[in-house]
Amino acid sequence: SYSFCTLLDMATEGDTAFRVAERAFKLRNGAVPDLSGVLRKEEYAGKVWVALEGKQGAFFLPGFLEEREQIQLVRDALCRYPDENEGHDSNLRHDGKQRDKKRRRLTGGEGEVLHDKELRWVTLGYAYDWTEKSYDKEKSSKFPEDLKELVQRKYASIRTSLGLPPVEFQTAIVNYYNAKSTLMGHTDSYEDTSVLHRPLLTLSLGRSAVFLVGGLTKNTPPVPILIQSGDAVILSGPSRLAYHGIPSILPDTCPKYITERFPSMANHRVNVSLRQVFTEATRIQEEDRESAAEADCDAAHEVNE
Repeated sequence: SYSFCTLLDMATEGDTAFRVAERAFKLRNGAVPDLSGVLRKEEYAGKVWVALEGKQGAFFLPGFLEEREQIQLVRDALCRYPDENEGHDSNLRHDGKQRDKKRRRLTGGEGEVLHDKELRWVTLGYAYDWTEKSYDKEKSSKFPEDLKELVQRKYASIRTSLGLPPVEFQTAIVNYYNAKSTLMGHTDSYEDTSVLHRPLLTLSLGRSAVFLVGGLTKNTPPVPILIQSGDAVILSGPSRLAYHGIPSILPDTCPKYITERFPSMANHRVNVSLRQVFTEATRIQEEDRESAAEADCDAAHEVNE
């Protein structure tokens, strides 16, 4: 991977190591950058997780999601989560755009996809205020139970071996990338301070991307990862607030098992970033749990009768 000296050689006055890496892995006129120093799953055949060198608490999880799990998540991200009837927050609502306006199909054979041309993100669970940079305890959509079951189960399977704390995934931000999209280096630090020791889990679907994991400042040289569909990254402990970003989405890298069901995903990538936002369940979550408990009691009562 890129050494500090290499990054300094590429730097100009005022540059940070992270900014230099962003430029180094940027697509230029569609040309793929040199990926010779990038970590990738092919180098770790059979490994469930890889600790990133010099990034305590940061882990690369190659092939974290099975093919069938990826297909279902792509279907939900394109067809289900953006649907206004689901009640999730999205940039379309903030922009005042309606679902019945300019929309496009991303599939053939899977039905119409509620994926607007200008859709950039959907938030599942607690709504994130992008202006105030905070979560609202009293504003939430119902976190999808099937997604929660999946990620809690997958996380439990590797938690002990990685020495990670328990976490209740309460919110997911689903980002939609086109072929030219990038994500500048940033930290996820707006969750309640009491839960910032709990891990951040990010899942990759569709096209491959270069994923940079840095340190607590942009002066720390980042580790570049070729993150492919089904791969995941965990940021925890000292790396929970590490800078991370995506300088490029790579062409012709979406797996066939996805494009044969969702043809236009050949030009897209979806990222699902999950985290715990608050220490305890809020009123909204308690109401959901009470409703579920009442439903279970009613069902048990009907069986007994």
